[in-house]
Amino acid sequence: LLKLAAARAMEGDDPDAAHAAVRKYQEARPVDPWSHRQLLTLALRQDDAKAAATALEALDDIEVNSGKWALQLAKLYRSQKRYDQAGHAIRRALHREPYNGTYRELAATIALQAADPEAALRHIEGLTLLEPDRAIHFVRLAALYSRMDKPVEARAAAEKARKIDQNAPVESFLK
Repeated sequence: LLKLAAARAMEGDDPDAAHAAVRKYQEARPVDPWSHRQLLTLALRQDDAKAAATALEALDDIEVNSGKWALQLAKLYRSQKRYDQAGHAIRRALHREPYNGTYRELAATIALQAADPEAALRHIEGLTLLEPDRAIHFVRLAALYSRMDKPVEARAAAEKARKIDQNAPVESFLK
């Protein structure tokens, strides 16, 4: 009954009443992720990043077989330029789904934004193993090696990119 009341309150126009109803249900069934999903919905509707992060953390703790909540948390923290927390969240997502190229690509981006080129390098190298037929990963690898002042490695990655795609934009790394 509490869940039904909370669901009806969520359909209404009063976010305070919906929040109170969902919290009441949450007290009765703390392990049910439904209440955290509803609290996340309310937080997003009200543009409350702190409440959204709290709900995402709870969902990530409850639903440990998927990285989807950790991914959303990483995106939220990244949008706030909280790169350390974003990195921690995306690593949790990767721990659960290590072969997910989308997660690994975001992890590399966050690592670069956090000024951690070594971590970015690990993720991009991982992408070249996960998706060896995609030239873009080798282009990115060449660019990162070049940025890290490793011209020999940059050239080798550029050559791999060129083998996959003759039009890969790697001319500057091949010189």
